[in-house]
Amino acid sequence: MGLQPWPSGSSHVSLTEDEFVAVVHRLLHGNLFARPTQPAWEASYGDVWDILRSRCTVWGGEPTKLRHVDANFGPDAIAAFEESLSLPIDVSIQSRPRMPAGAPLPVIVHVKAHLPQWFREYSRLEYTVGKASNGDQPKPLEFRDYTEIATDASGEITISGTLTTFVQSYRDKSRTNIDARPVTIQTNIGGSVDEILTPVRSNDLTTLLNSTLSVEVNVPSVAVWPGIAKTTEYDDCAFAVIFDLYDGETRLLSGKSRWIGFHGQTDASKATCGSIMDFVQPATLQAAIGGSMDHPLELRIRSDPDGALQILDAKRYWVGEFTQPFTHTPKRAK
Repeated sequence: MGLQPWPSGSSHVSLTEDEFVAVVHRLLHGNLFARPTQPAWEASYGDVWDILRSRCTVWGGEPTKLRHVDANFGPDAIAAFEESLSLPIDVSIQSRPRMPAGAPLPVIVHVKAHLPQWFREYSRLEYTVGKASNGDQPKPLEFRDYTEIATDASGEITISGTLTTFVQSYRDKSRTNIDARPVTIQTNIGGSVDEILTPVRSNDLTTLLNSTLSVEVNVPSVAVWPGIAKTTEYDDCAFAVIFDLYDGETRLLSGKSRWIGFHGQTDASKATCGSIMDFVQPATLQAAIGGSMDHPLELRIRSDPDGALQILDAKRYWVGEFTQPFTHTPKRAK
């Protein structure tokens, strides 16, 4: 295909599919001194591979065609790409060393993998609480990267089992196990939320939260998102909130959201922003957004101590409540 001009004015040589496959093989296999996923490989090949895989995709409607910028490659290129499933991955599991009795134990699995865009990682945890007796069957949980373990045990407990990482392909719906390892979680069940996290009761903090909070409307749902402020004072402080939208004393909608600090990012657990739709009345919400109501709705926000416990990096949590008028569609903070 020869030399072609890029929009920037520079030139490049388009690769044939065989050449493209050869490049992929070299990136995935490294060399004698830079074995895959080791520091030398990350420095020599890893960044290039991550850039390449970010620019290649397979669409569900064309599962045998790999798209790369301005080129389309076939099954050989896809097969070469999917050899990345054999690359070593880094997996870690995180939980709280202490939780109140009756509260579910949060578990987050962190997976670092160099996979094509058409794969998503999932985890399967098969576990027992305490010492397994003869005949006890491990309990299975499948999740993306966050789950909760319910237990009625108390005191020091050990949760042990097997953590399997598998991937689901958007290309052909296949499921492939790529890692399995034994895991152990130790925690202490007992005490109150305030013994585990330090409560922060501050009018100034509540005012800051009120002024930075962002609300996003997508009828029939409403989501509350963290705001952004130029402060690092609360980087270890969890903001877990329950929000209710009211028309007078009639509740229209409820939801929960949680995050840490004032960085505008929700908690990494993914179970952060959402709405409970049991109480929503779309017509009323649409009227409020359109400005056709003769009175404002009211957004009531209060702290959620149990939700704060799910943010594993938090050492403190906000305690308070406030109300905002809800008269139009606020724009989400950038």
